[in-house]
Amino acid sequence: MKRHTTAIALLCFSLVSCSVTPPEVKERKVAASKGTYVSAHGKSATLKQIPDSPLYALEILGNIDSPLIKQPVPVAGAASVYFTGWAVEQAKREVAAGVDVTIDGHPYTATYGVDRPDVAVYLKIPACRKSGFNIRIPVAEIGEGLHIVTIRVLSTNGAEYQEGVPIRFDVM
Repeated sequence: MKRHTTAIALLCFSLVSCSVTPPEVKERKVAASKGTYVSAHGKSATLKQIPDSPLYALEILGNIDSPLIKQPVPVAGAASVYFTGWAVEQAKREVAAGVDVTIDGHPYTATYGVDRPDVAVYLKIPACRKSGFNIRIPVAEIGEGLHIVTIRVLSTNGAEYQEGVPIRFDVM
């Protein structure tokens, strides 16, 4: 059952864009086979958003490659939703302090530092080899329906973040 409307999804995106901290969410400790999250208050929850666009790619959402192409991205019959990609700090073009994946404005800390030699070659920056991220979030955590995901790339100083474009996905 779809409980979210496009208007609600856009409102959630507006809240993220304004850097409004979401309401308190109970601490969670869940481990998955790839990627983990500890809290719905990822590392970026209390940091300042800077206006620049991050240098990143969300390559897989659920089981869909290149999720920007078809939105909303369908996620059907899964116990958890998997996100994977790479990210570097845009200004310094080096490995970031971390990555949060936000779902409807709630940040979840992704596993960051996954070996990505292809990214180092693509960017022509060998130091960006450990720029991969992944996270698996249980469907029970986010619920069925329409959601918006964004990627937050934490600056190397860990004091601020840049946020990527929103991607809609539909958990069925």
